[in-house]
Amino acid sequence: MPARTPAVQVRNPSKLYLAGNVVALARWSGMATPITITLPHKLGKIEARARVERSVGEFKTQLGSMGLGQMQHGWADDRLNFNARMLGQNITGRLDVNESDLRIELDLPAFLVGMASKISRMIKQKGQVLLEPPKKDR
Repeated sequence: MPARTPAVQVRNPSKLYLAGNVVALARWSGMATPITITLPHKLGKIEARARVERSVGEFKTQLGSMGLGQMQHGWADDRLNFNARMLGQNITGRLDVNESDLRIELDLPAFLVGMASKISRMIKQKGQVLLEPPKKDR
């Protein structure tokens, strides 16, 4: 069975308007813009959750090195809820551990919407490494 590639969806209630060299972000509402990243895996739910749990500390360290000074997190069943601060902006999110994938939802404030692709790429890269199948002994 071929491996699924990670999917990124941006449900963006915003519209970008170009005016010469100026890009202005017009918000339809004051709510954050959610992005969803799905990372497929073949680990099963128990192993995937164990890997996520082990990596939370490392993830917090990586976010700190990128300018996210604060992060809180907590589990509710197989969902990791988290809140971080970046450039004075709050980012909230959820990571659902499923049998065959991780589903990550981030709520980006308007100030960070322009970085959605970069943020998604970074999460996909780190997530793929985290979810690699165990290496078999030779």
